[in-house]
Amino acid sequence: MIREARTAGLVLNEARVEDILGNSPTSRFQKASVDYPLHDSLTALWAPAEFIPKPHYDYATGDKSWRANLFRHRVLPPGALVHASAYLRGQAYTKRLPPSAQRVD
Repeated sequence: MIREARTAGLVLNEARVEDILGNSPTSRFQKASVDYPLHDSLTALWAPAEFIPKPHYDYATGDKSWRANLFRHRVLPPGALVHASAYLRGQAYTKRLPPSAQRVD
């Protein structure tokens, strides 16, 4: 997204960008890597929200309804654009992606 922002004319503080990306030696941020474990950011404080009904669209049937998430993972729609880094995580991860997913570099 930084690349696209620059292309669109956004002026960035390059030192800050490098720091946030973990590229500076004094950065307190972790450099991104597909080798790091995925983390589940759902904490106990968020758990009650999983029982509140939310709008849901079923891509298979085209039906719209309300349902509680109940800790389910998101479902990608057919033909979803998936960043190349998802495929670098290995077969155990990529088998969760829909067969029609389109890799985007």
